[in-house]
Amino acid sequence: MVVAQGRFRTIVVAPGSALGRFPEGTGLALVGLTQPMPLPEDLAALLQATG
Repeated sequence: MVVAQGRFRTIVVAPGSALGRFPEGTGLALVGLTQPMPLPEDLAALLQATG
């Protein structure tokens, strides 16, 4: 079942990716796994407010 789901996803997503029709922000970061990154101010404020 898992293999079939993977194949289905590949068949459906591959044409969209090839045509450049995928949404931004889907994990296409060129950053190392352990490289620290700045936290956006709005997110920092939200995290501070929730404790």
